[in-house]
Amino acid sequence: MTKINKGLLPIVLAALAIFALSIVYRAIFLGDLCGTVCYEIEAAKRMLQGQIPFRDFYFDLPLTLVYLRMPTVWLAQVIAGSAPLNGVLPFTAIAIASFFEVSLLAVLSFALCFYVVVISNLDDERQKQLWFALLGFALANFAMGYSYGSAQHIFCLFLSPYFFLRLTAWLQPANNVNLKTSTGLFRFFCGLLAGFGASLDPLFIIVPLAIEAAEFLGRRLAGKANSFADEFFWLLISFLLSWSYLLQLDQAALKELVDWIIPLKYTSYYLDQIAYFGLGATPDRRDVIYFCTAAAIVGFGIVNRMALLRPIIALMMAGFVLYQMGMSGLSTDILLVIWATCMSFAVEVCYLLDSSFFTNISRRYPKLSYRRLPKVQLTVVVALCSISVVVLAALEIMQRRENVTALTGPQAIDPTYLELADAFPKYCQPGDSIMILNGRLLPGFPLYSLTEKPIAGYFISTEAFSSLANIEAHNLADHMVGKPFGWIAATKKKMFDRVRSDIEKNRPGVIVVEGGQTFDGLEKSSIIARILADYTCQGEARYHSRCVGAKEFADWNYRYNVYERHSKTKN
Repeated sequence: MTKINKGLLPIVLAALAIFALSIVYRAIFLGDLCGTVCYEIEAAKRMLQGQIPFRDFYFDLPLTLVYLRMPTVWLAQVIAGSAPLNGVLPFTAIAIASFFEVSLLAVLSFALCFYVVVISNLDDERQKQLWFALLGFALANFAMGYSYGSAQHIFCLFLSPYFFLRLTAWLQPANNVNLKTSTGLFRFFCGLLAGFGASLDPLFIIVPLAIEAAEFLGRRLAGKANSFADEFFWLLISFLLSWSYLLQLDQAALKELVDWIIPLKYTSYYLDQIAYFGLGATPDRRDVIYFCTAAAIVGFGIVNRMALLRPIIALMMAGFVLYQMGMSGLSTDILLVIWATCMSFAVEVCYLLDSSFFTNISRRYPKLSYRRLPKVQLTVVVALCSISVVVLAALEIMQRRENVTALTGPQAIDPTYLELADAFPKYCQPGDSIMILNGRLLPGFPLYSLTEKPIAGYFISTEAFSSLANIEAHNLADHMVGKPFGWIAATKKKMFDRVRSDIEKNRPGVIVVEGGQTFDGLEKSSIIARILADYTCQGEARYHSRCVGAKEFADWNYRYNVYERHSKTKN
């Protein structure tokens, strides 16, 4: 293991300090658990209770996410100190457990990247670039905001050790292109970790493939040698093996998954692009686009002098493609872009420090001796790091203020509107289950977790109803979605029959139904009439006034109809 150059020690300390600050700062807001994390934790809890995914409850994401959240559920049970009442864990326990698990993964990832840089066996100039890239890692972890712990954040953490290994290989001099600075076991572990991270979403595999392809072509056109990477091979093997859980599913679960869950999830990518709905439909994340564009423009200008930027910008562009494919508009889908942008800016600062502006500073300012140049550079690094942290914190504070939307909340529209989060404690009795029908994952989660009430029935997320409604709205025939004649009608009947059965079997204390597309579909299927037979409509409520927990909401600010069960007795 090589020693750290004393001249690079301030950069190393800056990276360590910012990374530690990112963990401490996030601990202050550990209650900001985003909806997708709550959704995955609910699925993990159900699987640990013995339920079979797809057959016993709806889930439209890879089960690797569920396995990832199982330690969170175990830790939350320990923190709660007793068996969960009605299978429901306290939200505080979930938030603490999730923060602990994600932070532990972040520390592991940062430590592995740190180790890769230390053993890189590069000259001081190239190793300095890697240290600045690690500084960008620390800033990126700080910039995760209230998407901390979401799938893209975890993927960034799992991919980073592999990415730093590849950066080290690409920075090697031409005569050392086949030099391996780490053991085969270490490369195997990093590849395994990156492959598992890519399996958290089938689209994530695009990222390492894009990076490898871009660097392969870049080196080939520049006349540089390419070498096969063991870690890339293990990444692909790990990614493929991560889907082996499909072989363990029983026939009923596999049939549900293949027959309608996957087709409806697939159609949502090109029919349900929420960010196109209009201003205010999604959070405003143009700040990320501006910053990544600026980083890319600067990077394109100096990439010939600093080749490290090429794979980083490839990572940025691959992340942007994933963001465009979903077009949900949520911060959880743009984290790869944020991650790469922070790394890119950090490496560009490294180039700035070695540019003629600083090397000729003694000539421009005769009173400033060349011996003081390192101090000037250190001052610039400290100033830029401080400014970056302040800007990131300020942007998050501004987002929080925007997402509260006091001017468009229920009190501003109509004082009689109830906040949706308050409807459940107002109309529920102890032990009651609840049901949220809205065609979206949000705000069903994190509201289900925040209310600490059991979910009534199969659908822990109702996004499939939105996909089905969009198929009908676009007048798509069965063959257009790759299914035989009658599939759309049969799937619609199956889904609505299941909702009807859940209401009759579980008798939730409160049902809330989103207005618009969801309400119209339920009304046409006679489910609203079925609800009114046993429930009283207590008026309307709105969600997007306080945004407790998720802090972000995608889709229009529809009203929710609140239904309370007749048979309950009030104290």
